[in-house]
Amino acid sequence: MALLHCLDFADRPIPSPLYGQAPRVVRGARAANGERRRRSQGCERRVSGLLDTSTCKVYLTLLALEVCMSRPLSDPLSLLKKSMLALAALLSLSFAHAADEMGGDRFVVEVTGNGRAVIFIPGLTSSPDVFAAAQEKLYVEAHLITPAGFDGVPAPAPLTPFIDSLAADIVRYLNDEDISDAAIVGHSMGGLTALLVAAKSDRMSAVMVIDSVPFLPRLFQPSITPEQVDASRAVLTTQMAALSDESYLDLARQGLPRQAMKPEDQSRIMEDVTRADISAAKAAFIELMSTDYTPQLSGIDASITVLVPFDPMTGFSRDLLLARYEEQYTFLEQVELRIVENARHFIMLDQPAVFREELEQFLNKNDKGE
Repeated sequence: MALLHCLDFADRPIPSPLYGQAPRVVRGARAANGERRRRSQGCERRVSGLLDTSTCKVYLTLLALEVCMSRPLSDPLSLLKKSMLALAALLSLSFAHAADEMGGDRFVVEVTGNGRAVIFIPGLTSSPDVFAAAQEKLYVEAHLITPAGFDGVPAPAPLTPFIDSLAADIVRYLNDEDISDAAIVGHSMGGLTALLVAAKSDRMSAVMVIDSVPFLPRLFQPSITPEQVDASRAVLTTQMAALSDESYLDLARQGLPRQAMKPEDQSRIMEDVTRADISAAKAAFIELMSTDYTPQLSGIDASITVLVPFDPMTGFSRDLLLARYEEQYTFLEQVELRIVENARHFIMLDQPAVFREELEQFLNKNDKGE
């Protein structure tokens, strides 16, 4: 997709018309200046000093002025380069507008390593750094997704639908990058997003869901119906709108003991929350708590592994907990549920060695190349 790599203007590479960035793969997790190196969906975002649409418009204007002046062509090659650059700019503008219409810019992605493609999607207000220890020396091509609105990435516009749009944009990314036979690993909201991606695309061969279910309210209230949660959406939306950012952060702090066991991990989780756009977090939360995604997931062909955290301190028995999760996945055939002992919501933080072992087993079991 990269266009006219051999030309340059003011020492800037020509962008890919779809993503606004020439390299297909960004290597390394951190740039020289310590900032995360990312690649974004859509052309409106400017990444790593590449062309944005404002620059494209400048190029087009300059070319038009030079042609209209009708001066003798003292440097025909220079004008040819500028003409080709203007064409690239025009294509970038067209694709940028198309991306806006399709709701692009729903995530940024960082790609590291070589091997089989594995997509990692963090949960609500989290960053892909929660997978850092698990993916170290994993020998895969890791695509680390950061949803727009989380970890300092600007919130998407429009905000809703948040989760469905994120999943659809990841599917488009897989198609455009021609990624196939990929595994996808998602935590919490990211786990639900992973299921939606697998339902929308046949490019996924395996899905790992970390503590997530298709119908979250039923996990807490087994008798609740989709109609009841649908009716509650308006009330929940009003409540979230009335909640100040400070109150939202206070509630997040109060819930930290249910997220992870160790105080240092709880602090790490809270740091991610403070970097999130609260309006985006609220929009995603409303969707999670007022939507039954089960009907959208019936077409999944990929094998699914679900990791379920178990901590005796929660008050639930192991069997009851497992039964609650099993009920959520009865409509799918290729599902394996695995309990992770002595862990809370962030399994990868509470039990990093066990999670790494589960991840390796998941990838080996579903590696068609073997």
